[in-house]
Amino acid sequence: MELNIKNSFFRDWDNIDNKGLNRAVELIVQQVKKANMPSDVHRMKKLKGYTNKYKIEIRVHTKIYWILCESLGNKVMFYRLKSEDWCKKNLKY
Repeated sequence: MELNIKNSFFRDWDNIDNKGLNRAVELIVQQVKKANMPSDVHRMKKLKGYTNKYKIEIRVHTKIYWILCESLGNKVMFYRLKSEDWCKKNLKY
């Protein structure tokens, strides 16, 4: 799949200083590029109420982060990288 990343994702990523998270995001980027469809990406789940919006869960030690993304055909757009707590407070999922 083709991967596009918004600047908001990079800003979120820069604000989180965690080596484990950095490695996990790099692995997910590789998985997305190799995948043929969203269901091929480990822990990629559709958000309720949306037709093409997804979350990818990342577990780093005791923290959980979500990559919020959108899939259109064979393209995936990463929008945000936020903690699970932030997502539960601010999104319907």
